[in-house]
Amino acid sequence: MRAAAKGFKKAAFSHVHAKNWREAALAFDEQAACDLKLGDELSAASALLHSAKCYVWIHDEDQGAISATKFALDKAVALSVKTNDLEIAAMSCEELAELYVEQRELQTALDFYEKAADYYGSDRHSWKCRFEANRLSKIIGTPANCTRARD
Repeated sequence: MRAAAKGFKKAAFSHVHAKNWREAALAFDEQAACDLKLGDELSAASALLHSAKCYVWIHDEDQGAISATKFALDKAVALSVKTNDLEIAAMSCEELAELYVEQRELQTALDFYEKAADYYGSDRHSWKCRFEANRLSKIIGTPANCTRARD
C-alpha cells in the first residue's frame, strides 16, 4: 500500500509538471485514499491540499470540479486539525476562502479567512488573512472577528 501511495504521488507530480490538472487531482486523491488506509492522516491531508490546488485550475464553470475542490479542502482541514498540523489547516482554509470569494459567497469566505488567521497564529500569513477578512467585512457590512492580532 505504501508503494501505491508513492506511485500515485509520483504520477500526480508528473501530471502537475505537464499541466494535466484533472489527472493530477485524481492521482492526489488516490494517494490520499492510500494514505488514509495506511493511517497516515497527515500525508493524506497534504495530498488533498495538492488535489484541491489542481482542481482550482479546472473549476471554471465546472460544478463537479468546484465541489471536488471544496470536499478535498474540507477533508484536508479536518485531517490536519486532527493531526495538529495547523499550517496545513491554515493553508486549506485560505484556499477555501479564496474559492468562496470567487463564488461570491463572501460571508463564508470571511469565515474561512478568520479560521486561517487563527490557525496561522502569529505567522506573517495570519496578517494577510486578517486583512482579507476585514476587507470582506467592510464589503458585506458585517464586523470581522479578527480585526486585531491575537496573542
